[in-house]
Amino acid sequence: MAGTPRQSRTTGVLHIARLAREGDRERPFDYLISFGGSKDPVGAYTIAKALGAEDLVQQLQNLGVSADGAEIAAKALADQPQYRILGVSLMRSQLQRLAE
Repeated sequence: MAGTPRQSRTTGVLHIARLAREGDRERPFDYLISFGGSKDPVGAYTIAKALGAEDLVQQLQNLGVSADGAEIAAKALADQPQYRILGVSLMRSQLQRLAE
């Protein structure tokens, strides 16, 4: 009996950069989400742009980050321009789709 083939996964770091939205009091920041190596975002693939903190939390959860981890990231980004989430594992097919 043949088993279901397992999709290969890639483990890396989510790099999140806070982008200011001039003149928008309700949603003052957008966020650029990249996936790549552990040292810095150089060479990382941009995989999403979140429009505000609520969207950031939702997108991080869609990428497999826990609800608590997503909330911690959003709170940290209120005070700092960049944040990293280590040890995120994405399916290669998911990465290919997101990087298009």
